[in-house]
Amino acid sequence: MIVKGVEHPVVFTDWPPPKSAREYVQGFYSWYAERVASGATDVSWMDMLRLAHWDLSSELAKMLDVDAVAQSHCGEVIGIDFDPFLLTQDPARRYEVGAVNRENDRYMANVYRIEGGQRGRSPDVIAEVAQRSDGSWYFENFYSADMRGGLLAILKSPLPRCTVPKP
Repeated sequence: MIVKGVEHPVVFTDWPPPKSAREYVQGFYSWYAERVASGATDVSWMDMLRLAHWDLSSELAKMLDVDAVAQSHCGEVIGIDFDPFLLTQDPARRYEVGAVNRENDRYMANVYRIEGGQRGRSPDVIAEVAQRSDGSWYFENFYSADMRGGLLAILKSPLPRCTVPKP
């Protein structure tokens, strides 16, 4: 089988899988931030979700799908109003992984925005990653310093009722 035109890092770098959580997270953020912040096209996290779907735990992927579908049927923002992988509405063009700490079978990777050649003072995102039995990596959750329970906790909150359905 020949694969053509696929723009996801798993096709190019995940076989063999990255050797470390750091390598995996940096590869994802290098790929993702470049596309989201490119300005060449209007790319949203919802557009990128179909490409990044297998990089997420099944629970996180399902919850993001539910949010994206709900928002696609509504003329107002009823779900998350920020990029779930960057935890911002204003992404940088580049991100860099800092410290990666192991917590049981998970790894917590500090991800910093790089602007003007300088790394931010504190991580923009703390990415929680785990490794599958086949050696591939996936994201379990995303946190910020002030986000209790991470993205999953936000996504588990009930969505407000849509009062402006899309025609």
